[in-house]
Amino acid sequence: MQKRAPDSLKSLTRWLAPGDLVVAGVVLLAILVSGWLGWRSSPVGAGGSVVVELRGIPVGCWPIETRTDSVAGTMGLMVIRTEISGSVTILSTPCRDKVCQKMGSLESPGDASACLPNGLIVRIEGVRTGELDGISR
Repeated sequence: MQKRAPDSLKSLTRWLAPGDLVVAGVVLLAILVSGWLGWRSSPVGAGGSVVVELRGIPVGCWPIETRTDSVAGTMGLMVIRTEISGSVTILSTPCRDKVCQKMGSLESPGDASACLPNGLIVRIEGVRTGELDGISR
């Protein structure tokens, strides 16, 4: 007994040759890959930086580049990893709950993470790229 293709598939293959389906698949794949690459690109513009404050006083500032830094807070050292892609991740902190670590990476200008027990706030400063800053009619 042969399996029968659904009627919608029959009507589609009647109008499209196998080569057409290959071309459509390649175009769809190219669209998906370019969208993913655009989504993964850094939203931080040139001149973006990481700013660390201790109880509201800036204690550290460095450009967005691949590096690992330690900053002293009220409880001890916080280790921060910065990637050239624009992501900033808190690798370790001496506080008990580690909420700032569990929060994940900061990705865009304006993103911030606070370790309240350690008294530190880490934030990204810079200009957003690839986003609209306003729409006029």
